[in-house]
Amino acid sequence: MLPAADLEPAERQQEQRGVWTTTGSAAVDDRVSNYLSSATDEIVYLTIDRVLSEEILTELRAASERGVAVRLANSTETGHKRLQTAVPAAELIEPPWAWDGPPTGRLLVTDHKTVLMSTLAENDGSTETAIWGTGTQNSLVAVLTTIVEWWLG
Repeated sequence: MLPAADLEPAERQQEQRGVWTTTGSAAVDDRVSNYLSSATDEIVYLTIDRVLSEEILTELRAASERGVAVRLANSTETGHKRLQTAVPAAELIEPPWAWDGPPTGRLLVTDHKTVLMSTLAENDGSTETAIWGTGTQNSLVAVLTTIVEWWLG
């Protein structure tokens, strides 16, 4: 039997070919925060009010302040006002379709190489589940970035 250290790559790989999942809004927030804090070029974030936490607003503002282009979408007037107040330099954009409550959650694309999309359970909307992928060769990244680029024109 090989020691566990022999099974891991010697260097951390930046590109993952798989699609990964996580469940629970706190876990999704952690993943979103990580991607937002790592962004260097562009963030596109589409979200419903229910999952728009102060932590995420703080990360979005920090990204904007360090020069990252931030585009934000939300289907409600209240959500738009929260986003505009928290991230005044962000470009507010309209969602490409109705994105205003369960089962929709959030869609995040950072630097054209990282994507995350979540939904809320249909029964009571209390459980958020997200899928994500990283790297330009990742299938999920390729599909969702193409959809986002189409949406943004």
